[in-house]
Amino acid sequence: MKALQPVEVLVRGAHVWPLSLAAYHALGEAGLIPKRTELLYGFVYHKMSKSPFHSFLLQFLQELLLRVVSPAHSVRTEQPITCPDSEPEPDLSVV
Repeated sequence: MKALQPVEVLVRGAHVWPLSLAAYHALGEAGLIPKRTELLYGFVYHKMSKSPFHSFLLQFLQELLLRVVSPAHSVRTEQPITCPDSEPEPDLSVV
């Protein structure tokens, strides 16, 4: 396993270290990472709040997809998808 290298950031002298999925989960369980975050490519990002229009579109698209997606697939909203270095929570996914 290769060592993680700090990432250059715009604040002089600051370093950002990427997190593994296991570290992200451990920090979250310890309450050290806010709830409204997601891990993308090893970095923790705050999730944006949703507007009423955003929620309307999500509901509209979900209902539309439920009519056309085969029974072999599921339509999911705001559920995490675990990847090797990320755990995004897409608004809408077909799995």
